[in-house]
This record gives sequence, structure tokens and C-alpha cells, in this order.
Amino acid sequence: MCRLTNQNWFSNDELFRKELETGHKWAALVVSRLNDNDIPAELTPLMWRNNIDARHEFSDETDIIVPTPSGVLQLESKSRNLHFTDVPVSYPYDTALVDTVSGWNKKIDKPFAVVLTSQETSEMLVIPSRTNANWTTKLSYDRVRQIQDRWYEVKWDKMLPFDVLVTAIQKRLVTPRF
Repeated sequence: MCRLTNQNWFSNDELFRKELETGHKWAALVVSRLNDNDIPAELTPLMWRNNIDARHEFSDETDIIVPTPSGVLQLESKSRNLHFTDVPVSYPYDTALVDTVSGWNKKIDKPFAVVLTSQETSEMLVIPSRTNANWTTKLSYDRVRQIQDRWYEVKWDKMLPFDVLVTAIQKRLVTPRF
């Protein structure tokens, strides 16, 4: 198997589109679960760049938005081909990858949380963005995209069950009554 350079990954439209569509499918599951809990979450539209040079226009995109009385919450969705449940201790590694350092740092409006979904169980774990002081960086090889990149990672014990995210958002949806 030939290793792609990061530039080759960015210009590999077929693989890029496949990964984008897969991610969008799993983000739709997150939205569905939030909607099932009376949270008015919305999946952002799947948009495709016209050419490789346009990729920078998408650096601040988010996967899911939740309108609240105090403003819009943004959520990032990441799916993994791993087996885990909705209990953080079930995560199969000591750490979980949050996002590439370059991808996260380009975001002007940081997401409220990152939702990790198991592609094997459809269960979800949550990485609150407020835990970023506990994140470390790691150089790692991505087997799907065949690139090496620097990633933010978080220890499994900083992740939360999906229900905790649901409760946190539901509290933000309540408007004070006078």
C-alpha cells in the first residue's frame, strides 16, 4: 500500500468525498438522538469544495448546531471504527483522538463538544471542549487517509456519556421565567 502525503490526501477527491459522506451519516445519527431528547439539533448541509484550493473556506465549518436562547451551540461529530459503549471506561484505548491540531486550531468558534460515535455499536461518548487544558498532542498515522498528522488526544476518563451532553444542552434550552 502506497502512503499518501498530506497534499495527496487533500487532492484525493474520491477518498475525501467518501470520508465526508461517512462522517455526515454518523453526524445525522447524533442529530437524531438529540432530537429524540427534544433538543432542536440541526445537521449542517453537506457541502463539497469546488477544488482543492477552496478547502480553506471550510476550516471553520461545524457538523451540528443547536439553537438556544443564549446563542447557537456547535457540536463536532467524529465516528470511529471501534467498539465502545456509552460508558467512557469502555473506550478501547487509554486516549481518544479529538481532531487534528491544524483542523481544531483553524476553528474560530470552537465547538461546545465533540461527539464520538462507535461505527460498531452506534453508541456515543462526548469530549467537552472545556477539557482542552487536559488534551495532549500526538503524532499519529491515519490508516484510512494514509497520512501522518499531529492530533489532539484526550484520556478516556475525560470523556462523558452522551446523556450528560443531553442534560447540559437541555439546561441551556430553558429560558428563565419571571
